Amino acid sequence: MQHDANTLPPIDNNLFTGVDVGGTKVEITDTSGPNLNRFNTGDYASLEEILTQYIAGSGSRPARIVIGMAGPRNDETGAVQLTNGTWPTFEPGVASEKFGIPIVTTNDMVVTAAGVMHSQDLVIKTLHSG
Repeated sequence: MQHDANTLPPIDNNLFTGVDVGGTKVEITDTSGPNLNRFNTGDYASLEEILTQYIAGSGSRPARIVIGMAGPRNDETGAVQLTNGTWPTFEPGVASEKFGIPIVTTNDMVVTAAGVMHSQDLVIKTLHSG
């Protein structure tokens, strides 16, 4: 079934979604709770296909989606070409229009670093002095 902003669930202004896209898996979490949704990258033709399934299955559209994706990113458009996969380039502007919500991208390592900096349970260990 084809979905667009008019056929998807309503927007929940208190729901925010984070997406980690890698070459083998996509993990999605949101502010509704601790659940982690996992999708095998090879089972889908594109990231938009996964986002469509996630949104349709969740019962509501998030107010915003932030995507950390492994691959070169165009700083002007936010477009990302997945490094370890054959998907077409992900265009956040096109996806934002399709889903009717803001969708932004960043490099997956930037997301990891930001997450580490905000972790309250962070334990740092020296792997090699100097």
